[in-house]
Amino acid sequence: MKSLTYTVILERNEDCGYTVAVPALRGCVTQGNTIAEALIFKVTAQPDIEAARASRRVA
Repeated sequence: MKSLTYTVILERNEDCGYTVAVPALRGCVTQGNTIAEALIFKVTAQPDIEAARASRRVA
């Protein structure tokens, strides 16, 4: 499988936890109580990334 690299924006929420967004992947946003939890999407987003690439929405 080809390795893909995307910019990730990590923001600390005012109340608690973190939000992560990938600007190149419209709608790819997740959150978690810790940075590690917020970044788990790297594994779960793979099908969405492949679908986006197939439809040429991302490079």
